[in-house]
Amino acid sequence: MRQVLRAVQVRIKYEESDAFPALGTKRMLEYLKSHNWCISRCDVPMIAKKLKLDHNIPLFKYYYTKLVVWMPHLQFGHMPCCINCKDNNKVGVPGYPSHHVW
Repeated sequence: MRQVLRAVQVRIKYEESDAFPALGTKRMLEYLKSHNWCISRCDVPMIAKKLKLDHNIPLFKYYYTKLVVWMPHLQFGHMPCCINCKDNNKVGVPGYPSHHVW
C-alpha cells in the first residue's frame, strides 16, 4: 500500500508542478476527478501498472482497499476553514510531506 500511496502522491505533485509539460495529459488528476477522488480496490493494479510499480504482487486483490485522495484546493477550489477561528487565511496548500506516507 505504501508504494501505491507514495507513487500517487508523487504523480499528483508532478502534475500540479510547473515542470509538467503544457501539452501533457494529467492522467492521474483526470482519473481522480472522474472517480470522485477515489481509487477503488479493483483499479489499484491498473493504477500501479501505469505508475510503473510491480503490479503482479498477489496481495493486490486481497490487501488493498479504496484509496481516497483529499486535495481540497483541487476538489473544491479553496482550502477549508479552520474549525476554531472559522477562517482559512492561515490554511495552506499541501506541502507533500513524506512522513505522512507510512
